[in-house]
This record gives sequence, structure tokens and C-alpha cells, in this order.
Amino acid sequence: MSDTFAHWRNALDGRIRPIHENDPQPGFYRTKARGGERAMPVAIWRDESGVHALRDGFPVEPSAVWTWCCMHPVSYETYVAVAELGQPWPEDIVVPGIGHNGGPTNVDGVGKVLTGADSVAERHPADTLRLKISVLWDVASGWLTSTGTVSTQVDADRAANYAEAFAALEREAEETRSAEKKPILEQGRAIDARWKPVVGAAEHAKKAMKKALEPFLIAEAKRLADADEGSSGFGQGAKAGTTGRRVALRRSKRVSVTDRNAFVAHYRRDARLYNDEAVQKVMLRLAEVDFAAGKRVPGAALVEAQVAA
Repeated sequence: MSDTFAHWRNALDGRIRPIHENDPQPGFYRTKARGGERAMPVAIWRDESGVHALRDGFPVEPSAVWTWCCMHPVSYETYVAVAELGQPWPEDIVVPGIGHNGGPTNVDGVGKVLTGADSVAERHPADTLRLKISVLWDVASGWLTSTGTVSTQVDADRAANYAEAFAALEREAEETRSAEKKPILEQGRAIDARWKPVVGAAEHAKKAMKKALEPFLIAEAKRLADADEGSSGFGQGAKAGTTGRRVALRRSKRVSVTDRNAFVAHYRRDARLYNDEAVQKVMLRLAEVDFAAGKRVPGAALVEAQVAA
């Protein structure tokens, strides 16, 4: 027995086969919203008496509606929700208004919050976007609480559309932030470009003078130490300068690795090394590279996780 809904099932999966104007295929579709008219649910089916169609619950000639809906298949659950239960399409998100009049604010399918200019004219863009996000979250979280577990295609579509609405607001916020910050960054770069050579020149000259002082200070420190054999402070009293901060020797210690293999072997089994977050990140990155190259990594496994993206 042939599957009369094969064309529709394939179309739902993105495999739209050649479409012929006078060959309506059974399935569930929607017309494209245009001219202020909302999208209409369409059902087409075939029985012993022929091919039939419903547009928004009313019988229509299948060929008359086919070309308007053939490119827009919807799931059966979505069709039932809209055509029979009177629910809005998943992308038709309506949230309370944020203007002075409290009227509705519409959020279209790509998540753009539409508000009257008078409602946001006195607000900073950050305050306006924060309010938009807050209002939309109130509605979205309320819907999620009332829905409970997302278990149908309709609910999944609506949740995804809410996510896209927030993503659009996120993009708008980031773009607006960058635009507002750009002149300040450019001004800061201009100030840096003007002053860094000046600061650098003074720093270079300072270091050169101190470097020139080192032989004298070292010799003076040795002389003072020899003169006071009981002194425990190397270089105490060896100073130069009569104004401002005087220049003196400063002891500094740093580790110099003389035998790399011995050094690595010493810390190889030290738990402090592997408890260090930076070390763990490096090791995980190395493991990812090796797994990607098809290598085996003892003590590790490549775990595949699915997350909404």
C-alpha cells in the first residue's frame, strides 16, 4: 500500500521533490503570511472520492490552495494546534507592551521586539533592551512553566523561537554596545598612540641610567660588606641619587632549569601539578588534538554530548 503522505513527510525533512501546480500532495501545510493576513493552516488528503483540502478549517479546491502552501509543510501536531485548538503559530509570540500605553508588543519570527518610538525615546538603549528582555522572559518563562516538559513538536518549535528571540536581542545588545563603545575605543587608541612613545622614551632612558649604575652599586655593596663582615644584608647602604627615589640594588631570585628531564621527572607525580586548572586545560586540549587525529589516549575517552545549539 503506497504512502499517500510520502511527499509531505519528505518535505518536512527538507527533501522537497518536484512540485506540479495541478498535483496537490496530501499533507499538512501553511500559507505564507502576507499583506497583513496571518498564515493559514492547510490540510490536504485523498480518499476514494478524490482529493480534498481545508484552508483554516473551510473546504477549498485543493489545486487553488496548493501553490500557496506547497513550500511550507508543517508537522501534524502544529496543524492540529493551530487549526483545531486555535493556538497561534509557534513564531507568533505576543508579549505585554513596554510603552506608556501598556498595549501589546509583538515579537516576530526572528525575535525582533517592535515598540513605538514614543515608548523608548527617553531611555538609554541599554535600559530599553533590558526591559525588552525582561518582558519577553516573563512571557517565555511563564509559558515554559505552564507547558512543563517540552514533549511535542509544537512546544519544541515555540521554545526554539523564544530562544531565537532572545538571540536576536543578544545580537542587538552586543551591536549597540559595540557601536556606543567604538568612539571611546578610538579615542583611547589615539591617546595611547600619542603618549606611548613619550612614556616609552622616558622608560628606556631610566633603564639605561640604572643599568649604567649597576657596576658601581655592586662594587660599593662588596666594599661595604667587606668593611662590615658581620653584616647580613648584602648591599645595604649601596645607593645612588640625591633627589626623589634613590637607586639601590635589589635582590631577586628566579628558577633556572639546568636539567629539563630531571626537572620534569621531579614534578611528574606531584598532585599539585595536575590539580592546577591551567595544566588541566592544556592536557584536555592535547587530548582533543590526539583524539581528532585518531590516536588513543590512555585514561581518557571522547564522550559525545548533545546540547541545544
